[in-house]
Amino acid sequence: LWSWALFITSRQIKKLTQKFEIRIQQSHPDKCGGLKPIGDFCFDTAVPLIGGGLVLAIIASLKLDIDLVMSSMATICLFILVGPLTVITVFMPLWDIHCEMVERKKVYEDAFASQMTGLEQAVYTHTGKEGKLDEAKIAREKLEIFQAVHPDKVGYPVWPFRLTSTVLKIFSPQILATVIGLILSIYETFFK
Repeated sequence: LWSWALFITSRQIKKLTQKFEIRIQQSHPDKCGGLKPIGDFCFDTAVPLIGGGLVLAIIASLKLDIDLVMSSMATICLFILVGPLTVITVFMPLWDIHCEMVERKKVYEDAFASQMTGLEQAVYTHTGKEGKLDEAKIAREKLEIFQAVHPDKVGYPVWPFRLTSTVLKIFSPQILATVIGLILSIYETFFK
């Protein structure tokens, strides 16, 4: 039942680009075009799968001779059930959004390049023998302003999540518990 709910949810998220026009805000503070809540939702939904996959991977990697059957079953569950379900839950719904973001980035870069070329041509034309120096100065100023918003400088998001912050958010409870455990262990060992 739970896997069915995950499948239906991811399928509906995947349809967002077909039903709605997604507006990507390239300079949005979340650095994901304003679409970070969608990516976070998909990762948050997959946290139990990721946790279960880690447990299965640990069991499978132990390869105890006594529990050969358990190790084999863990490996089979990891590759046949948990792995594909995680991909279906996280990456499949976000793939269409990613493709839309990549397409919008290409359109933005093409529009930027054509405007830059036009301004460069205006500077070149107006600095010739019969050119108008005032118009060349205006074109040069526009060119300088335009270079400040260059796609390489500003950055254009192509995924609705930030991998580092998302991974840190997912594993922060485990990291916090490990750090507290280490501090308590050091305290008990050296200060008691």
